[in-house]
Amino acid sequence: MAKKQYPEDLYMSPCLAIKRFAGLRAKYGETAVKTRGDLQQDREAWVTAVFLLGVGKRTAGHYWLRSSQADPPDTLAVTFLQGQRGVEQQLYHIEVFEYEEHRTLSLTDAIKEKLDAKVYPDYYHVVGYVHGRRGQEFNVKEAADTVKVFAPKVASIWILFSTAGAASASYALASVFPEPDLIRFDYEEECDKTSQADFLTSRRGPQRKSNSSRSVCLK
Repeated sequence: MAKKQYPEDLYMSPCLAIKRFAGLRAKYGETAVKTRGDLQQDREAWVTAVFLLGVGKRTAGHYWLRSSQADPPDTLAVTFLQGQRGVEQQLYHIEVFEYEEHRTLSLTDAIKEKLDAKVYPDYYHVVGYVHGRRGQEFNVKEAADTVKVFAPKVASIWILFSTAGAASASYALASVFPEPDLIRFDYEEECDKTSQADFLTSRRGPQRKSNSSRSVCLK
């Protein structure tokens, strides 16, 4: 399926991406936004947006995102860090996969399936979104130990899941590679208190890819 075309230099805030997806949910219904192929790109942007709010809660940074014109990655995100040459724009390549309710494969096996399906560059960040499965036990340390055996070649692997059902904005973000970690947050609360601009135009200048665990692996 051809990707929708968006301006390559225009990024949106996570909260704006979440608001846009809420509009699609209201228009088409919950089942459609979860399953329709023509809305996959919008789902990936929403997953990325919630993921970035979780990361931002720990790093106290602001991130902007856009859908990628290439495939992979699914999305791109930027933030700004102080570097040796001043403020640098740091670019994140994000690959999203969905772990649907009907899958009988274990979550760690689904991660392995994703990694085996394609060779991703070592600066890619993989984010898995868990549909439903409320109440199922998920041990972050055990999952991280299992994933480490796969010897992933990517920068990091994360799992995003709701902690209170589909209608809730309460989520958990688990790092399962390179180190285990767990962040709990409410994305509506994060958006209510943010002063982040809705849009960002990417500027030319110092830029580097995020391929270091120091950047997004939350300690």
